[in-house]
Amino acid sequence: FYHNMTGEMDWLDVLRLGSWPLFQLSSAVMLVCFFAILHPFLIISMRNYASAPVASILAFIGMFFSFSVKIYLQTYFLLEMQQEIPTTLALTQGTGIVESALTRFSSFRTLQWVLDFPVTFSLLISSLLLAITFKRQPGINDLLKAAFYIYVCYLLAYLGFLFKGIYEVTNYNRPFFPLIEMFVYALILVGLIRVAFQASPICGTTSETH
Repeated sequence: FYHNMTGEMDWLDVLRLGSWPLFQLSSAVMLVCFFAILHPFLIISMRNYASAPVASILAFIGMFFSFSVKIYLQTYFLLEMQQEIPTTLALTQGTGIVESALTRFSSFRTLQWVLDFPVTFSLLISSLLLAITFKRQPGINDLLKAAFYIYVCYLLAYLGFLFKGIYEVTNYNRPFFPLIEMFVYALILVGLIRVAFQASPICGTTSETH
């Protein structure tokens, strides 16, 4: 709900809209996704460790850093921007309260903007490492490798938007980018489940029937 909002009063309206249940639900779902996706990335890094130990360790460290930052920002956004500030604005009137709310909101957006590049770049390198080094097993992990390559393409496009200075893409309630992220996360999860059913749990070797 940040899209095309300009001016002080518009941002104030945005803060009030943040308390709507639908927007809070959207943020909560995104937060759960950030927590949930770390486990599959850990499993994938463990499976890839035998064939590419350095790449696997670096990839998981990069993923852990990126999603830790995402979790922190999303949690702060949900609790402060969408709950505390709208509640304060609804219960308390006054120029000082409004200015304080807008200042906090502006500071959060600045922090979000500053962290967005290192977070995205870290995810890009980690995903690329796993996409390249994850040993291909035809019919077993093709979907998983494809998901990582799709994620790499998405992250490259996202970085392109950042370099062009399109500020709105950094907002966590932007309508388009979270859908792509959740689609890729779903592909990775489905691909991992497929591997789990068709291959041994950790070593990455195909189960054989004798």
